[in-house]
Amino acid sequence: MRKILTTLYFLAGSATAFAQGRDVGQTSPITLPNPLKTQSITALLDEIATFLLTISVAIAGIMVIIGAFQILTSAGDVTKVEKGKKTILYTVIGLAVMLLFKVIIALIAELVGVRVNL
Repeated sequence: MRKILTTLYFLAGSATAFAQGRDVGQTSPITLPNPLKTQSITALLDEIATFLLTISVAIAGIMVIIGAFQILTSAGDVTKVEKGKKTILYTVIGLAVMLLFKVIIALIAELVGVRVNL
């Protein structure tokens, strides 16, 4: 019984210690900072799409250089030349898909009925 009373005494004391910093009739909302700096999910998706497009353009440039290097260092080997051509072709296809990414998002949003600011 003594342990229960001691626990209740400390809980009541700590509750009054936390309550002393506020006025009784005054309340203020608790706010959390927004780490994403966006106001809606569509704005967040637009920022992600823009970031991916920027990264894909840089990666595509590097992959075209790698494909050209594969062709230049093939030394007449047909399989290495074909591998270099495929590298460049797949890079161009991937870049085209990434460039159409925002258009595809806008089309899907239009079909669903969501407004997207691109």
